[in-house]
Amino acid sequence: MQPVMQLKRCVSTGETNTHPELTNKKSKLIPREENGRDLESLNSYIDNDALSDTYVAIQCLKDCIKVQGIPLRCPNIVFKHQIYRLISDKTLVDRQLNDLRSRNVIRVFKLGEDADDFSILTTKDYINCIKKLITDENESSIYKFLHYVLPECTDVSVNRDILLKKNGLSETDLSCLINIGTLTMRDVNSWWIAIPNAGQFMKHFIKGRECIIKILKKRKYREILEKDLQKHPSLNKNRLGAAFCIHDVIGKDIVRCISTTSGNLLRLNSHFKK
Repeated sequence: MQPVMQLKRCVSTGETNTHPELTNKKSKLIPREENGRDLESLNSYIDNDALSDTYVAIQCLKDCIKVQGIPLRCPNIVFKHQIYRLISDKTLVDRQLNDLRSRNVIRVFKLGEDADDFSILTTKDYINCIKKLITDENESSIYKFLHYVLPECTDVSVNRDILLKKNGLSETDLSCLINIGTLTMRDVNSWWIAIPNAGQFMKHFIKGRECIIKILKKRKYREILEKDLQKHPSLNKNRLGAAFCIHDVIGKDIVRCISTTSGNLLRLNSHFKK
């Protein structure tokens, strides 16, 4: 079975991918034009060569999200720990994520309370998200952010010197980017690069996690078959979909996944049983 298809099957069935080969996948990631602005130059920092299984895992996890009702105002966000559920070699995942980030194929964001809570968007999705916020008043500031800041800074945060001195942003530009949610305060001289309207996504994400913990706590042995959990009516009400929420609790080590003859058994870890 080809690596891409194997990994997609792993997402839907809950198996772990251990295929050693990398996946070849070419993608043109940046749209050409928006509001009269030529965005073709942004293609210069996207490497369209072979992409890894980690990149394919990101795409597959995005496909797991089944938003019900009114569409969310932010793109589908994937978390680093969810990828660990699909690819068992964490060192490989970290190395491939760093490579994708350094080539600006993906953007990594600090999102969540824990120190190791990092979320991921493809650069294409992030740029499209920002473009939706363009108005006559903020167009110039967003243009500078897309064309100067993003190509220059691939880290999760950016400091004042890079923004103001190296990339020529003004204090007005900075205030504008903070107001639309692309920058959030890290400390007095630096900001996290952020996802606008991510709070809406996180609300449903946390609800899904809490729902699974609640379901397991009500069961005698704090365990349930994954296929039964996917059909549970309470979890199916979550706007992000059951499969996406299950990848979260397994990757976050909230539950332990045990292979049985009846399928994957999910057992609540001891520190969540009280």
